Amino acid sequence: MKNHYIQAVIDLIEDGRDPSEIIKGLKKNLQEKGYESILPSVLHGVLKRLSAKSQNDSTTVTVARKSDLEKYSKMIKDALQEMGVDDSYETCVDENIIGGYIVKNKNKVVDNSYKKVLANLYHKITKK
Repeated sequence: MKNHYIQAVIDLIEDGRDPSEIIKGLKKNLQEKGYESILPSVLHGVLKRLSAKSQNDSTTVTVARKSDLEKYSKMIKDALQEMGVDDSYETCVDENIIGGYIVKNKNKVVDNSYKKVLANLYHKITKK
């Protein structure tokens, strides 16, 4: 039942309805049926699904430093073309990848980070 409410709210949002009106209507509907206790979990589910959907729709390039964008620009551009993506993407700086870059688009990932190379090397050396 909760999933039906979550999907209904998402459908209304995607149809362009006013989110505050959607929430008011949802709250009223749940109160009338005696289900007002599930309102927080429905709203949490809506946020979770919309967040996952927006992440899947966007292309992200992660680098360890801003300067790596320029340093790896040709390889990043090649990875984007390979994925069939134009040059529009979000940039994320994550020092944990040590160096290199990671390109993510929907379910595709090109991971040319130093962190991945070092982890693969570690696993190869320690595997017996």
